[in-house]
Amino acid sequence: MLGHVERLPVALVVTAAVAQLASFGRTLSYALVWDDVSWIADNPMLSAPLTEGLGLGQHAHMGVSLGEGTLHTVHESYRPLAFASAWLDVRLFGRDGPAMHLESAVLGLAYLPLVYGIARALGVPAKWAAIAAIAFVLHPIQVEAFAYVSARADVLAGCFALVAMWLTVRPHAPQGLRGPSLASRIAVGTLIALAGCASLLAKEATIGWPLGAAVLLVATGQLRTRGAALLGGVAGIALYAVLRIGLAGQTDTANPGAAMVGLFELPGVALELASSMILPFDLSIARPVRSAYAWRGWVLTVLAALALVWRLRSNERSARIAGWIGAAWLFIVVSVGPSAVVAVIMDTVSDRYAHVAWLGPCLAGAALGHELESSPTTSRRRHAVLGFAGLWACMGLAIAWLQVPIWRNNDALYRHALAVEPESGQANYRVGYLYAQRGDFPAAIPYFERALAISPSDGRAHNNLGVSYLNLGRLREAERSFEQAFIVTHGASFRALHNLATLDLHEGRVERACERLNAALALHPAYDQASDLRDRACTNLAGGQGRDER
Repeated sequence: MLGHVERLPVALVVTAAVAQLASFGRTLSYALVWDDVSWIADNPMLSAPLTEGLGLGQHAHMGVSLGEGTLHTVHESYRPLAFASAWLDVRLFGRDGPAMHLESAVLGLAYLPLVYGIARALGVPAKWAAIAAIAFVLHPIQVEAFAYVSARADVLAGCFALVAMWLTVRPHAPQGLRGPSLASRIAVGTLIALAGCASLLAKEATIGWPLGAAVLLVATGQLRTRGAALLGGVAGIALYAVLRIGLAGQTDTANPGAAMVGLFELPGVALELASSMILPFDLSIARPVRSAYAWRGWVLTVLAALALVWRLRSNERSARIAGWIGAAWLFIVVSVGPSAVVAVIMDTVSDRYAHVAWLGPCLAGAALGHELESSPTTSRRRHAVLGFAGLWACMGLAIAWLQVPIWRNNDALYRHALAVEPESGQANYRVGYLYAQRGDFPAAIPYFERALAISPSDGRAHNNLGVSYLNLGRLREAERSFEQAFIVTHGASFRALHNLATLDLHEGRVERACERLNAALALHPAYDQASDLRDRACTNLAGGQGRDER
């Protein structure tokens, strides 16, 4: 029979599992949205043999939707496990959303025992460990990861990273020269390396998990006894690098300049996400990078590091509290790390970048809750703090429940993004694209123009503004927009070349049109629209319409 102390955590976790399925079960009727279209619905590699896709980078899978523009030239990803997951889904269920949404919801349940296990391994009592697990899964900032099918990479990477973390911090992990036998230490270290490598093969964003685990061990005063297991994490990173080079031939992930800017902005990006963790009122797919946050983030990082140094030197209650607060912040920073580079490149801080990072505050909150519960603080003060925490939790549950339907289709998703971030170039662009898809070009133009006023180097916005002008017969404005799209993408916009060729044909400049179509195909040989138009136009047949892009 389970005792009362053991029954309570089980009941809490089961209740959370039911709430998770009830909330995200609604996504079974939702459409594929955002990059789901290029990653799943329009991705021809998901119909090819599995081996053909395992050696390709992320942008080869995303195809022409993300094949041009800044991201492609300064950042590349290699995520074969995420691809294999999507490939298997298509084989089993086709390209429809319900089964994929169900899988994401079920994968979310895996975090309950993982977070609970990590908390218990760090010495958090059962009740508070269960609360940490529930808070991790049901917080509003996790909605994007579980409701957005293309975020499967984040969920898979997070699951494997937490497995590696649990193996690292658990009591029977390798303990240097003491503890289990050498064979046992090697076996556990190998499992840590394999789990860590699998996490990176799903998405590289979790590369900082060994640092996150180290921070947690410092906060609990266990770094000396369990820190040797972190070598397994380092081995996992090395194994991933070998596989990436061997299978995909990729030796770089990001332009050094972009990486340096991302490093500088990292604490600011972490602070934006931490703010959304505390007050989740600005959840959005189009939250811009706020550079003003960077210096504040660096100040917090220095203070957090000093708090951990204090914790290393003292086991006093005040040092333990400071250590957990510092660990929560540093865990966010190291977990967000690689995503900060992409955030700077795209000028977008997505909620899913906090998917694993939220674990640090959950564990710290549980540990501090236990400290408060066992402290000599007066009952009235303790009840006031716990009551406030309960109200905050109820607020979070309500926001999470309301946030899920925003992912039902692109219309709801993009309009919500614009409502939350009206000064976001991405949000304005997305709403403009909605109108352009429907053929309502007069309505699309103001949004594209607003997007370009905010983000002048957005090649897609220039190109689609040109398409809108072209369809309204505003030929000179269309030509200027297409030329600008070509310029801001540093000559990488094959769509702009195709559209300029379309305009040339409309005005009888056949030779010039053929030159531009050849240039477009040199950039993207598999661009069928340009190939078909060249076959017709260069034999003096009529050409087609402008081509837009997502």
